[in-house]
Amino acid sequence: MATSLQTDTTTRLPDRFAGTPLASRLRALGAAAALLVLGTLAAPLVSGGVGLLADALGHGDDLVRTYAVSGTLATLSLAAIALAYRRVRPLPMPVRVPDGREWPWVVVGILAPLLGAVVLQLGAAALGVGAGETATSGIGRFAATNPVLFYSLAILSALFVVAPAEELLYRGVVQGRLREEFGPAVAIGLTSLGFGAGHVFSYVVGGSDPLSGAVAIALATIVLGGVVLGVLYERTGNLGVTIVAHGLSNALVLTVSLAAVL
Repeated sequence: MATSLQTDTTTRLPDRFAGTPLASRLRALGAAAALLVLGTLAAPLVSGGVGLLADALGHGDDLVRTYAVSGTLATLSLAAIALAYRRVRPLPMPVRVPDGREWPWVVVGILAPLLGAVVLQLGAAALGVGAGETATSGIGRFAATNPVLFYSLAILSALFVVAPAEELLYRGVVQGRLREEFGPAVAIGLTSLGFGAGHVFSYVVGGSDPLSGAVAIALATIVLGGVVLGVLYERTGNLGVTIVAHGLSNALVLTVSLAAVL
């Protein structure tokens, strides 16, 4: 079976799910857990390595450049993990430019997570969760030094690096592997939880308390976004839809953040 990404418009995800033996399910869970752990550890491991190299080269004080380089490499490592696994365990992963019928789903993928975030924030405020706390990510922390440059680079990264890499790993490989054994609902749920866990380190770098209510709300928003993207992948059978929706949604949030500090 070919291991390259499928771009044929006739390539679709399996239409139905059939129950599988316990051993197969355990293997799928083990593979998904290993992929999610690797994805979660990629950022701290790569950041630590880049930081040590920067110190050795005498650039340890340039935290912004170090964060930008480490963040890019850590994100690319997610794609590397996904493609390496797919060589060992080929999975259907249709990727194509969204067609006219799929663009409404792209719009859903942009707006639904934003609406969900508003609802979560309002609910948390009503319950007093995270009151007086802030959830600052690494981007928010380092962008303060040069907002225009940093946010501009972050927007480009969101569109062309972050979205493709994260979608390859989380929706393409992890959700795809779990789907084979558990069906789409369980696959979307477990993958979305792992997707949220993979973003914890960003808030640690930003100086936020990872156990705070504010960070919990931020991570819940990310998990919700993962659910939306997972549903889009199942509905369209096209990873290109989730990549475009993910990238544009992140770029919109970053653009608003830039406008807020100008």
